[in-house]
Amino acid sequence: MRLVFHELYEQFACTGSACIYNCCGGWQIPIDDETYVNMQQLTWYKSLFMTLMTKENRLGMTCIREINYRCPYVTKDHLCRFQKNGNMKLMPIVCQQFPRSAMKMGDNVEVYLMLSCCEAAKLLLQEPRRFDYVELSKEAEDEIQQWWAFKNDDENLYHALKEDEKMMLDLVWDKEQTLPQAVRCIYKMAFEKTMRYARADMAGARAVTPVSAPVYDVPEISGEGYGFYPLTFLNDIIYKKLSAPTMSRRNPPLYRMLTSYKAEYGKLSEAEGEQLFAQRARKSVAEHEKMWKAYYSYQLQQQYMRAYEDYYVLGPVLMANLLLEFFLLFWTVSEPKDIDEASVMIAGIERTIGNNGPFYTDILEMIRERYFTDIR
Repeated sequence: MRLVFHELYEQFACTGSACIYNCCGGWQIPIDDETYVNMQQLTWYKSLFMTLMTKENRLGMTCIREINYRCPYVTKDHLCRFQKNGNMKLMPIVCQQFPRSAMKMGDNVEVYLMLSCCEAAKLLLQEPRRFDYVELSKEAEDEIQQWWAFKNDDENLYHALKEDEKMMLDLVWDKEQTLPQAVRCIYKMAFEKTMRYARADMAGARAVTPVSAPVYDVPEISGEGYGFYPLTFLNDIIYKKLSAPTMSRRNPPLYRMLTSYKAEYGKLSEAEGEQLFAQRARKSVAEHEKMWKAYYSYQLQQQYMRAYEDYYVLGPVLMANLLLEFFLLFWTVSEPKDIDEASVMIAGIERTIGNNGPFYTDILEMIRERYFTDIR
């Protein structure tokens, strides 16, 4: 088995109780089978409490039951009780491993840092550049206890996706391309590849490049605006999917971003909003070009390999484009004062939008209904 790590991996160190946006709340924490068995083997009253503190989510996974959107095992100094007491067998593996995440594709495992951790996001912002995957020591390999194993075993597809990944990053970092041009070009390439995979044209899909002539008509999503998605669509997500009454407790950073956005853009027509966003986005991308390219590149690396399971390369690209645009939109509404604020902003977006399986599925369905209903 070949195990590779994202370049930022070895630089990460958890800040523990000093963390400015603790990871122990705001999302569902799955319990692996081994940890669940360990919980059941405790004395009856401790086992009963832990059983009461578990639930089954809509995907059928056993998860910790949050109390006021926080893990019940978090201490007053913002540390995990199990970790603090050295009782690691009761700490879910996903917690022990976070923000490290591993994807197993056949005989290949790729390990990266989830940007829903603000310290991981800070590493990206401190040194914005093009990153790659590298092989590390045996000690690093031993840290990875579980991975997301895809239900596929297609070595040719893995290498095809890695070729695509390189082409996409080459395009993003091409000095002759603006970021919006690269985003649209990558979308068109992914659409063409998806149509060919859907028709079992594996060789044809692999041959598609950013400059190859398209065979299929690519649906236009972005229109005349600066961003990839029109503000109309982003507003649908904001008001229909993100504006839950509980957001202020579940994800305070995202709630603040949404509040600031609504306060300013809520007074404008969508045409005025598009114009304002375009003006600010151009300025921000010009001033922080490396940061925006590094963030988008990271999203492509993190999202694109999901296609290994179902050959649907368009979905991960659509999600990477969405995460880029939300970050850019919220940044231009309330630009962070420093790198700490910027890293919390990224983590807030990631926890609800980026690292949320049901949300990922719902958003792709919204995009399909809006833009792809006429495709045959």
